[in-house]
Amino acid sequence: MATFASNRGAAMKNMGNGPAISVHVDNADPREALRVLRAVHGLGEPAVVTMTGSVWECPAAHEPVPKRHFHWRLSAPTTTPAEHARLHAARRLAAVLVGADRGLAPPVHPIRGPGSLNRKAEPVLAVIETINANREVHLDEALAALRKAVEAANRERGRAFVDRLDRAGPVGAMAHVPNSGARRCA
Repeated sequence: MATFASNRGAAMKNMGNGPAISVHVDNADPREALRVLRAVHGLGEPAVVTMTGSVWECPAAHEPVPKRHFHWRLSAPTTTPAEHARLHAARRLAAVLVGADRGLAPPVHPIRGPGSLNRKAEPVLAVIETINANREVHLDEALAALRKAVEAANRERGRAFVDRLDRAGPVGAMAHVPNSGARRCA
């Protein structure tokens, strides 16, 4: 999700505006990821949750769970390279925290939007699951809160959380996310 300064490519150096902190939960339980992200002070409820048309299967229960994208609309879109870098950092931290797809961290990364068809199997329409039209977050507050959440996860585990997640990959990462009282799928 981004706009571009010109038609010369979809690269960070050509980015015009970054409107949202987006998280693509592809290889982890999207329900648990949303629970964790909602609890991050500075994020709360996303402005939009999109069901992508793909399905993640809970390894423990073998139940299908719709994959989702979460979007927190910024109170002001990013417009400068420094702001774009902070948005990129916030998106990466959010992804790391919940074991989501870190490939979506660059705001210029294309994703399936509502109304498009997911053709990975039988075509399925991507749809908006929930929308909170007036919900906005402030980038710097959200970024600071995400840094604190990842640091807290580091302290809780006694060694480098981000390094472990990088080694575990997105599927193994959810085993490292705090889950007190939550139903475990993995």
